[in-house]
Amino acid sequence: RSRLVARYLALARGFGDQFTGDDQLDRLRELRREHASIRAALKCTLEEDECDPVADGVELATALFAYWRARGLTRQGSYWLGKAIERSPATSAARARALLRHGYLAALQGNGDLAEADAADSLRIGAELGNDPIIAHGYLLRNLALSVSGRLEEAAEAGAEAGRLLALLDAPPRLIDLEIQLAYLALLGGDVEGAIEHVQRGLNLLGQGRERWLHSQLSLLAALALFMGGRETESAWGALRSL
Repeated sequence: RSRLVARYLALARGFGDQFTGDDQLDRLRELRREHASIRAALKCTLEEDECDPVADGVELATALFAYWRARGLTRQGSYWLGKAIERSPATSAARARALLRHGYLAALQGNGDLAEADAADSLRIGAELGNDPIIAHGYLLRNLALSVSGRLEEAAEAGAEAGRLLALLDAPPRLIDLEIQLAYLALLGGDVEGAIEHVQRGLNLLGQGRERWLHSQLSLLAALALFMGGRETESAWGALRSL
């Protein structure tokens, strides 16, 4: 059982750490093929008390975030991250990281209130631990949560703070996520040109390569912005690129 958990923890870490790499699709397909075994590892560590330590299960659930996000498995991911939160020490970096991922998936399901609560809890833990990455990611989540809830001015404030902190940390992947969220926020506020600018900044951060998921998100947001701006032919090309 320990070898089972160790194997899928290594795969999940690799996918998350190299998410923007050229082999993104190959890594995703490998995890998808192993889905049943991944679930067995999660059950063993987070439900059945048959694997030790539980901390590996908490880390596995957290490390699988990129996999659940890319495959659209938001409910499944939320379930296991909820288990991870329950079984993490109250004031620990592991709990904060699980809260951040859980909140993101909640926002994707339209539950802004839950996402905001997770952001608040992670920010509190980050402040208590003096953990700057957790604090930065907490503001990143707060931006998305408030956007989903329609509180656009507060979302913009959270996004600005997230951008400031992430720039200090030199965290390009999270800055790309922020540009995606800011493009979404701009669209909610009817700022078509602002959305296109955020998309372009996100693409510049990504650079050239075979990464697919983030490129697709940015292309979709560009298509929506172009459609709102009456540029329907360009919008269609953006939508096709996203597909």
